[in-house]
Amino acid sequence: MDRTIVYGKIWTGDDRCPLAEAMVISKGRILALGTAKQIEAYKNHQTNEMHCETGLIIPGITEGHAHVNQMVELLFGPFVDGKTVPAYQKQIRNWIDKHPEAQYIYGCGFENGVFNSNGPTAAQLDAVEKDRPIVMASSDHHSYWVNTKALALSGIDASTPNPINGEIVKDADGNPTGWLKETASALAKPAMPEMNKAAYKKAILAYQDMALSYGVTSVYEPMMATEAKVEDIVQAYEELTAEGRLVLDFHVSQAIRESEDPEATLQRSLKLREKFQDNPHVSFDTIKMFMDGVIEGHTAYLRDDYADAPGDCGACVYPDQNVLNAIVKRVLAENFHLHVHAIGDAALDAILTAVEAAENALPEPAGGFHVAVTHLQIVAPDQIEKMKQLGITAVVNPYWHWKDPVYYDALEVPYLGEERAAAEYPVASFVKSGVMTSQGSDFPVTVPPDTMLCLHLMVNRLHPDFTKAGVLGPEECVSVDEALKILTVGGAIQNDVDETSGSLSPGKKANFVMLDQDVTAIEKTKLFQTKIKSVWIDGKQVYQRHESF
Repeated sequence: MDRTIVYGKIWTGDDRCPLAEAMVISKGRILALGTAKQIEAYKNHQTNEMHCETGLIIPGITEGHAHVNQMVELLFGPFVDGKTVPAYQKQIRNWIDKHPEAQYIYGCGFENGVFNSNGPTAAQLDAVEKDRPIVMASSDHHSYWVNTKALALSGIDASTPNPINGEIVKDADGNPTGWLKETASALAKPAMPEMNKAAYKKAILAYQDMALSYGVTSVYEPMMATEAKVEDIVQAYEELTAEGRLVLDFHVSQAIRESEDPEATLQRSLKLREKFQDNPHVSFDTIKMFMDGVIEGHTAYLRDDYADAPGDCGACVYPDQNVLNAIVKRVLAENFHLHVHAIGDAALDAILTAVEAAENALPEPAGGFHVAVTHLQIVAPDQIEKMKQLGITAVVNPYWHWKDPVYYDALEVPYLGEERAAAEYPVASFVKSGVMTSQGSDFPVTVPPDTMLCLHLMVNRLHPDFTKAGVLGPEECVSVDEALKILTVGGAIQNDVDETSGSLSPGKKANFVMLDQDVTAIEKTKLFQTKIKSVWIDGKQVYQRHESF
């Protein structure tokens, strides 16, 4: 019989047996858990044994929000992570020098808070390269920084109007400065390199390797980028499956964009869901929607005005609530999962209203409605209660839950005011109210998406490299047990696979991670130092850390 007994301290995520000393695996599934003595009964002469003498075994981690296909930005273009404009320029120049054959330069990583109030400019990139187009996506991927060549190739000039829910930032004379916000970013597509199926295959595999190194066994990809070739990405997933090269579970979605017919997106998604229904690693069961933009662009939709701009509270992507209600009802009527971007509290109001209307109008499906809202930067107590009532999952982004001087000091406090900024990004409030909670890195907004740093930030809300900054909302810290459930159980529920994944329970998949430290017992200020030793999917080892432990 194919049977393995794993010994060690096992954090199961299952309240019926929170901790175990041993776990029996057979044919890729968990047969039993319990004390070492209880598991003795499962031994026979063919049983394999594996001992984890130190550290902790936990369920496989779910990444609840990562743009997998956008790994192409890191593979085929410059990634910048400096904290000054000259540092960005040097990093881009270094990449160009190493890739003289590149006709188009497309990268990512810049932070808006590094620039002055005028934002990034084409002149700053012209100083790096004038003859070839440069397009840089911001770290939050809600704006682009482009040079003059890119503006010219894209046909963007003083006469170009702003698209719906987007802005071409212009100077006092009406000329574009090189900063494109929200949907205006799509106008730069002619100045960007075209990716093909081979590039996306490489990107998916590179993402998979990175994710495994952080203990991730399942990932939700919330959106295919506007510049992406959807059919190429679909074929990349198909070919990688056929080649047997995928080990993660990929939950991929199409996005309903305000510039497109929502019914067309829905019909494409119906076909993709059917096409991949028997795929062992890839599914298309979710629709993504946007309610607003981001605080740093003044495009997040707030109940109250921006602190630095009286009369401005941003705008909802769907100014007509009836239109939004109809789209949400249509998505849920087709039994799709719905994943929604909402940064501001007014944006959250809009989607809560639409979901409530849809749930009241539709017969509840056998498995219930599956709605998740992510980012959740500005949230009111009444909204948390409403999310609980509607059964909505909160997909928080703990990687951002600290007082980053480039964001918190330079943007969030001035734009929101001290009171709102100090109360941003709740987590404990969701957990204590009984709202199912999962987490996501929003990769490549977060690079690298280190899950143990995520654990650390959920528990401490203080970055280990910036301890003098002070804790962001200490009342929103959660316990290690609560944070582990967010990383594991919550993600499985978000993706509606909790019957087979998320916890280590009899009958479920043997997807688990070995940590080099027992995070339930070490000093909480040292959680970030924890490393992934190995990862197992369906009872088979798929990752081993090479460094000594």
